[in-house]
Amino acid sequence: MAIQEGFVLVKLELFSRMRKHCEDCHDCNIPIQVLSDGRIVTPIDSLHNSSNIRKRKASKSSDSTENALTNTSPLTPQSETEATRLQSPSQPPETRQSPSKPSAQRNPETKKRVRRSPKTEAFSRFVKNAPEGNRWRERQLELGLNTVEKYEHVIQGFSRRAYVVSKRECCKELGHLGGELIVVGKNLALLTKSSLENVDLQRSFAYFHVLILLSYYELLRQKGVSNEAIDELIQTVTEIRERDRKALLDTVPWIHQLILELVQRGWTLHRATELFFINAISISDLVRIRSDENFTSILEHFSADKFVNCSYDDCLTPSYSIPGLIAPLFNSVNPTDQFSYET
Repeated sequence: MAIQEGFVLVKLELFSRMRKHCEDCHDCNIPIQVLSDGRIVTPIDSLHNSSNIRKRKASKSSDSTENALTNTSPLTPQSETEATRLQSPSQPPETRQSPSKPSAQRNPETKKRVRRSPKTEAFSRFVKNAPEGNRWRERQLELGLNTVEKYEHVIQGFSRRAYVVSKRECCKELGHLGGELIVVGKNLALLTKSSLENVDLQRSFAYFHVLILLSYYELLRQKGVSNEAIDELIQTVTEIRERDRKALLDTVPWIHQLILELVQRGWTLHRATELFFINAISISDLVRIRSDENFTSILEHFSADKFVNCSYDDCLTPSYSIPGLIAPLFNSVNPTDQFSYET
């Protein structure tokens, strides 16, 4: 049998495979002609059409794959709500995770450090820097306090120079008692400022000088000197803002009361006072440290046996107190008035 134009020959053994594949294909409409010798023929154009059909199927399959990948992209807020609702009811809400965001392993070491308040920081520095009873003498040596005589000379020096200068200048003043007390305070402020600016001087000396100065100013406030006059004197030493200058002065009776409480807990007066000399507080921390919570925490810390029951036998023990250091300054102006310091 001759093959008509436009047909091709196909072996019979492949026919069954072709038929099996094409029987289920709705797009396959290929005319097949069986020859007498067992072969079959199909038009060439039909083969091309079949090839195009296969290409279209492959294209549809590719599009379906892309759509499937697109559907796995991050969910919108609405779809996230639907996904959450479709989760297993037995799964707690806090353990459900978005499909697009894999759970991250949290490392405890990478947690952000909790920032402490300035008051807490000031308290921590004061407690951390204070020597324990068995290291008290070591701290004295670090400050160059080698003998009792030298120690006493240093302590008396905090008020002696201001006393000499003020007594000379007060003789020139024609004003009243309040004015003379301010002159003493001004000279003491200038000496304190000099101590703070002296880089070779131990910081403990300079900061304790500030505490003596502020204690004198607190005495002026108790004697009726105006807050404006006292604030002007404080500005000689520091340029901090007005609110902080007031806080600075308010801290002084807080420290004096703390010293008295330590004495009631078993400390001697001079040792409790010395705590604020060999572990003197900076101006910035004096502004921040005052609080009821810090007061209680400091008392609890320094009431431990390592402080109260320490013998301090190897330590230098000159006898002094803050009121005792400022008494000569007040007496230089008004020796007839009995000195008293309220806390």
